Amino acid sequence: MKNNKFAEVISLFTVLCIVFACCTLSANAAKENNIEYTVENNQAVIEKLDATGLTRLEIPQKLGGCDVVYLSQNAIVNADSVTSITIPAGIEDLGEFDGAPFYNMNSLEEIIVDTNNQYYSSDENGVLYDKSKTTLVKYPAGNKNKSFSAPASVVYIKSGTFNNCRYLESVESLGKTEQLCEAFTNCKNLKKVNIPESVKLVNENNSSLFYGCDNLTDIYFGGSRVQWKNLEINADNQFVKNAKIHFAIGEKVTSAAKVKTTASKTTEKHTESEITSVTETESITDEIKVTEKTELSVSNENAEQAKPENNILKYIVPVIIILLIAVGVFLVRKYKK
Repeated sequence: MKNNKFAEVISLFTVLCIVFACCTLSANAAKENNIEYTVENNQAVIEKLDATGLTRLEIPQKLGGCDVVYLSQNAIVNADSVTSITIPAGIEDLGEFDGAPFYNMNSLEEIIVDTNNQYYSSDENGVLYDKSKTTLVKYPAGNKNKSFSAPASVVYIKSGTFNNCRYLESVESLGKTEQLCEAFTNCKNLKKVNIPESVKLVNENNSSLFYGCDNLTDIYFGGSRVQWKNLEINADNQFVKNAKIHFAIGEKVTSAAKVKTTASKTTEKHTESEITSVTETESITDEIKVTEKTELSVSNENAEQAKPENNILKYIVPVIIILLIAVGVFLVRKYKK
């Protein structure tokens, strides 16, 4: 009799564990067609989107009746043939973290963002920005334009923004960005880049600046030779070393026919221009730093809170299972006595 009761207790305990595990998984994870997603606070998070065979990809507005607000990092897979992506109004985060999203989608020609989206925007060329166009998020690798100019509002460029852009030959403007990081990689046809004077930081390992941009021949810097030197670009960086550096400050800008008559005036103007330009840039840079720090702080807070329920479940599930096991052990001991 005691053995029968013991068997019944163990069976009941096992069933409870299985039911609990199934309920937990079904409540938090689901799949719809080619998309795997989780639901948090009645909002859907895309964990994996299989884009096999697709050329045009539209991120859904809803999954399981819930608004889609978030894509996990590298959620889109098998997207070699995708040329166009449409971002709906409800998307708050494309899972970009410190780098650009859609990093290895080399056929991507355009990113289209719903005009009602409060977090992202795109221009007429299909280039992705944040809503205020202060951050350049992603230049599509398959964009067939040979030249690009960022708006003056840009102050930050995501790492990997210009990755494998095989058609891009000339960058006429990068706005007022303060750092480059690893923005340009493997742009095989890139020949000319204009770098603004506002750039103060290249990246910690600046030997990778313009990595893989084998045909880069001209770099136009908006500052002086001294400012360029202060960037401390690695002397062994072959991609920079193979290019000719042009300086906007400190070089002659008059025509050869007028050099003799205007030489002294030109020197005075350049000197005054250089002092004024540096002063204004330092002022702008201070403002950018404050803004960027604030934005990064908010971004970090959002990143930490991006999946609160997932984090809670990670701790709650093991605790409940441990409690169930403890109850089972208690019952086993009781019935053995």
